[in-house]
Amino acid sequence: MRFRLVFLTAILCSRLPATLLPGPNLASRIEKADAIVVASVVSGATLASGSEVSSDLVLHVDRVLKGGIIPETDVAAHLEGGGYWIVPNATHTAITEKLYGIWFLSSAASLYKVISRDDNAGELYFAVVLLPEQAPAGTSGDTPAASVANELAAALHWAAETHDARLQTLLMNFQSLNSFTTLAISQQFATEKSPTLRVIGIEGLIAANDPEGVKRAAAEWTELSAAADVNPIISSLMTYSNGDDGDAVRALGTLALRDPAQPGLRENAVYALRAIHTKDALPALIALLDHKEDRVRPYALSGLCLFVRNAPAVTPQSVPSMPWLQIGSRTPLLNRETQRYCLLAPDPAADLDAYANFWKSWWIEHEREIEGR
Repeated sequence: MRFRLVFLTAILCSRLPATLLPGPNLASRIEKADAIVVASVVSGATLASGSEVSSDLVLHVDRVLKGGIIPETDVAAHLEGGGYWIVPNATHTAITEKLYGIWFLSSAASLYKVISRDDNAGELYFAVVLLPEQAPAGTSGDTPAASVANELAAALHWAAETHDARLQTLLMNFQSLNSFTTLAISQQFATEKSPTLRVIGIEGLIAANDPEGVKRAAAEWTELSAAADVNPIISSLMTYSNGDDGDAVRALGTLALRDPAQPGLRENAVYALRAIHTKDALPALIALLDHKEDRVRPYALSGLCLFVRNAPAVTPQSVPSMPWLQIGSRTPLLNRETQRYCLLAPDPAADLDAYANFWKSWWIEHEREIEGR
């Protein structure tokens, strides 16, 4: 009996799966909030029971990023919703930590309601965007979103210079803002001396579909990959779909063909080349046919197929509706033979060597014609 009770208690008091945690969703919360403040908890209490948790707290406001709250005053706020822990017996505890950071608030009758990551989350730790108290204040922006971005930029700059462990959490929040909001900050970060800040800046440029991000990534990759974590750049490549700048597309090809390549770099870069599939992407797509990684050759083959079909670019927004499956109005290179070797999606039954050989021969025949257009 004792074993069963101990086992049950361990289950009930264990964490809920991490997949249940919503993302920061700052862009959405900025729109929903009547007031946004940089503040710390000065007093309060939390009631947790079962899977629910609620908190009443008093915030001391340092700075106001949106709304009519007066700085250096105290405001009362309330948060309730689902908890991160399952608590079998109701517990009432005082809030003893300052929890300093950005709070998103909506007006209520006599106090403010804290806007959390989604409408169901009740944990204070996931409602506040924690800021290092030692970091400098951000400058006031033209919009509340810009002011929030500037607060996070100041904290990121401080964390990068001091090698603070909170940098990754700050970056996750920064990345949840709209890319057009953070573009000016990304442009500045991309020119910084710190490799960490440059990675953040380049990632932001790529997320905004700015060709300068890809060109900087290719030109500085050796230095950056030796001095900083380049995974944010690698992840952002899958969202890049700007084919207007030929130099940037060719820089993307340079990244895709690096050897050796960091995990994920070649796969994400070839995915972007496939998404763009302009004539500037073709040399790299042809060269990548010799790389037999699981996703590399299928993406390269798909990009070549989309080119001859004159299909629209593949963007994150167009993926669900798939307009890029449509054949464009002018398709002089689409014929019975190219259609036969048009592989839009991975096919386990396809002989990829035969497909690759066809397209390499096709390129030898048509390269001069295509590059002369």
